[in-house]
Amino acid sequence: MNMNNAIVSKKALAKTLSSLKGFKIPKVRLEQYMLSSDSAASLLWIALMNGDIQEKVICDLGAGTGILGIGALLLGAKKVIFVDCDKEALEITQKNIDSIKSEQQIGEFEILNEKVSDFSKSNINTIIQNPPFGTKIKHSDKEFLEKALRLAKSVYSIHKASTEMFLRAIAKDYNFNLFLIPQKELLKKTYLFHTKKREYINIVLAYFRKQ
Repeated sequence: MNMNNAIVSKKALAKTLSSLKGFKIPKVRLEQYMLSSDSAASLLWIALMNGDIQEKVICDLGAGTGILGIGALLLGAKKVIFVDCDKEALEITQKNIDSIKSEQQIGEFEILNEKVSDFSKSNINTIIQNPPFGTKIKHSDKEFLEKALRLAKSVYSIHKASTEMFLRAIAKDYNFNLFLIPQKELLKKTYLFHTKKREYINIVLAYFRKQ
């Protein structure tokens, strides 16, 4: 697939991603929330400009309802592998893919219902992910990153801005260059313990490139 078949503007990508279905009943232990279409489009656009999307084999780790992986397909990925331990979330991913397929030609895709720790496919060019922040299951963000950095030479990941020192340390440990782009993420009320209907949090779009 080339750019003549793919969405050709970041704004158009964000608009399409905003139409995707979110979680029916988000699971707090998995820290499930719907990533904003703007943040998803921003991360994917960076990957596209770096040559890490088109005609590449991409894995969306902890795919949830598939917003990042579907965005990669819309931008011309050769194949996207969606990995998540939540079967119900992946059922929504399939529905979201079906809605996109009805309107636009996309590349291959594979949906795997398994834990990130069990995922072991090789020949992956790029990993994109919005991992748990690690507030419910300690170090779950580290587990995602370590898996990603072992499997691919280019990794795009979303994290709390407050974890910058951790991100720099893990990049150094695995011999990756790290580029961080600060951004505001709109977090809508998802769980009963959320006291505000919406709140902006400071995040970073992290780009890891193998040295």
